[in-house]
Amino acid sequence: MQPNLSKDDRIEAGDVVLVNVVQVEPGRQDLALDVLRDTVRYVARSYETFCWSRLYRSLDGATVINQALWKSRDEFETLFSDEEFLKRYNGLREAGTWEYHLYELSDLILPEQDTVPSGALVD
Repeated sequence: MQPNLSKDDRIEAGDVVLVNVVQVEPGRQDLALDVLRDTVRYVARSYETFCWSRLYRSLDGATVINQALWKSRDEFETLFSDEEFLKRYNGLREAGTWEYHLYELSDLILPEQDTVPSGALVD
């Protein structure tokens, strides 16, 4: 059981987490995000074992990260034979270069239930 997590945030045994890091060319961070948004929306409509994706932009404008949860590694790997997916995803070439890896959950570390986060106001 993973306390303090919404149902959508829970990662279970057998789930696969994608972490895709895009090194963007100067001024191309928004383009990379647009390409990923379009691609992920297509994936969300088309693949049953896709659960969610989170897109992150670095504060320095140099990278974008796509973190996604899949229930099936096999279905994830079929993406690369999907012509529509490839057409969308390859738009990243205009924004920069990227590298992705697949992960499984190793550890979940949460704050103690009765601790107060640093900087929090206490009455």
